[in-house]
Amino acid sequence: MDCDLRVIKGPDTGTLCRLQPGINLVGRSTKSALKLTGDDISWEHFTITRNGDLYTAENLSSLGTYMDDARLVGPVRLRPRAQLRLSQDTVVRLESADGSSSGWLNDRRVLVLLLVLVLIGGGIAAVMLGGRETPNDNWNSAYTRLVEWIDRKAAAGDLPNTTSARFVNAWRLEQVENYVESRQKWLDLSVFLQENALGYPLLNARANHPGALDKLLNPPRISADMHDDEMASALMQFATRRLTYSTKLSAPKRTY
Repeated sequence: MDCDLRVIKGPDTGTLCRLQPGINLVGRSTKSALKLTGDDISWEHFTITRNGDLYTAENLSSLGTYMDDARLVGPVRLRPRAQLRLSQDTVVRLESADGSSSGWLNDRRVLVLLLVLVLIGGGIAAVMLGGRETPNDNWNSAYTRLVEWIDRKAAAGDLPNTTSARFVNAWRLEQVENYVESRQKWLDLSVFLQENALGYPLLNARANHPGALDKLLNPPRISADMHDDEMASALMQFATRRLTYSTKLSAPKRTY
């Protein structure tokens, strides 16, 4: 898939370049594939390496390159619509050259609306995305397994570096019974996972691996060789079912 790198904020807003196979330099250097003019941009600020359909960003500057407010500390895999901040003034975005990155399913407002609709009716999402709650469900065990998997995939560059922090924060808020904020964090995480394309779209998780989360919720039945597709679906199901739970407990009680 051909991708462009576009400046969406800063003095060079609107400038773009088609990323070529191999290393693409970004900075003020005359050798840059995307040449920038800001004084707060390094001569050689960062690179994007294209290997087939795989795009990887790596920081070169002492000023830093940031994605989701996290500084790049090694090669990080990019997907269409990923944004990189080079300075307070300059932000660039990876875009699919055929325009597919701006499709309706990637619109954050539409994703939020879809997730809210899934929750309407109370408990529907829990049934759709992994079955019914049972007293034997071990959420702590599932949480631990997923954190370990997220950290491995982030270290390998297959997940954004901020995925673990988002997941842990949503869980922590729920554990202290702050259901209003945990509901928002689970919603944000669900949209974040959908936008970063963890193999399977959130709303299709049931069709792909409907029992993935159940394997983690019931430790005696855990399969040691759960593959990444199952773990990705389990993570999406976990976020959506906790969102359902937090939404239910944060709803104002009716008075008659």
